[in-house]
Amino acid sequence: MDQIEELDLADFAEMLGDPLKKEGRHFFTYRNGGEKTPSLCITPDMRMWTAFGSTESGRNAISYYGYRKWNNPYPSGKDFIEAVKDVAQIAGILIEYEDGRKWEPTGYTGIPKIKQAPPMIPENTKKDNPTLDRYFRRLMNEFPIISAHKTHLTSEKRKMNDHQIQVRQYRSLTDNKQARYYAASKISKEFGEPEGIPGFMFVKGTSTGNYWTIGGKPGLLIPFRDISNHISGFQIRYDKPQIEIAVKGIENVKVHGSEQIKVVDGDTGSIMWDGREEQLPIVLPDGVEIISKRRWYGWLASKSDPVKGILKGTSSGDPAPYHCAVPTSILEKWRPGQSVQDVMDTSTIWWGEGPLKGAKRFPTTAN
Repeated sequence: MDQIEELDLADFAEMLGDPLKKEGRHFFTYRNGGEKTPSLCITPDMRMWTAFGSTESGRNAISYYGYRKWNNPYPSGKDFIEAVKDVAQIAGILIEYEDGRKWEPTGYTGIPKIKQAPPMIPENTKKDNPTLDRYFRRLMNEFPIISAHKTHLTSEKRKMNDHQIQVRQYRSLTDNKQARYYAASKISKEFGEPEGIPGFMFVKGTSTGNYWTIGGKPGLLIPFRDISNHISGFQIRYDKPQIEIAVKGIENVKVHGSEQIKVVDGDTGSIMWDGREEQLPIVLPDGVEIISKRRWYGWLASKSDPVKGILKGTSSGDPAPYHCAVPTSILEKWRPGQSVQDVMDTSTIWWGEGPLKGAKRFPTTAN
């Protein structure tokens, strides 16, 4: 069981025949049930996989196998025993029972067929919401909203006015590295080093030594508030979306580029398609479908990555922020640290998707 716990989940998924696309430390593939865009994420150095858009997730090869075979990441009883044996067979792991019996997988050589997971990268524990609120409200003072983001929020799609934008405190994260460094430096001097604050990262310097700065792609900063009006995180609407390319109808395929794209057959090395992202989706004569998806949103977060020179970082998760959307008229008088129940009737709530959509649903007055 210890050996199974240490299996590289991406390597195991490939052994099952799942097509994987690598993005940084993550690998993406398809969820059960069929979909056009990969949304199951495997992160080997965190021993974790998550199927976005559903509740399935797990932290070892058994949970992943159970999800693929029975649509259940937590098999029990006979299913659990079967899953252990099947995973051991795939990985080439010897099973030894407490009574001394042994079970060898077919073709057992003593060397596992699947590599061991990479060492887990330590991350700072995220601070409590009141502490996050102090740092994040100070951060907002350093990054005013730019005119391009105001135009987006006042557009026909968003339909906000200047007063709503001001009260809801939308901001703009610049791509200016110097501005980010100065902001982090000032905040560190006022409140102390921002360890455990998502978005802040301690990076390896050269002649100036190591220093704190702020990570994340440039874009519109959308504050997430808890039920006590603590800003506990930010979502970023990217200025330039991340483009994801998916290929359906063939397993061993490699994709090069994001806007100018080459799709290569992994078995023969031949180029199946060469073109630009705007031309997608497209179905090739042999039935292979190439599609693209533009991912506009992400969290303000900072992963530790010594290879890239990021010595300390904090993810947005554990737990992930949620957003308590209230009418603008309520938000104006809602103090940080005050329960939402003190400022409005909460006997009925709406569960929605997206913080900007929540603002659009209740722009000015309560229902």
